[in-house]
Amino acid sequence: MQIHSEYTMYGHFFLYINCSVVLKNQILLDQDSGMRATCLTAFHNEIKNRSCDAFYVRITKDLTVDEKRRTLNDSRNYFSDQQKEHPDLSKIK
Repeated sequence: MQIHSEYTMYGHFFLYINCSVVLKNQILLDQDSGMRATCLTAFHNEIKNRSCDAFYVRITKDLTVDEKRRTLNDSRNYFSDQQKEHPDLSKIK
């Protein structure tokens, strides 16, 4: 039997909801309209009551290891600069 990928995504998201014991979920979504629709359908109540955040992410897959390290270092430096301007900004929320 062949199952459409959308049904598989729905199943995984709804299974995750039923098995989750955390107070707040953060879901990082590839920029795919099917995944977005599935997540918003499955987690609409959780998103509405703010117990779940969903974010689109974009990953640059073609960077070399050195480029990835440089990008990570730049991000950390940027965050450190932002913390100086906003002392209440924390890495952990």
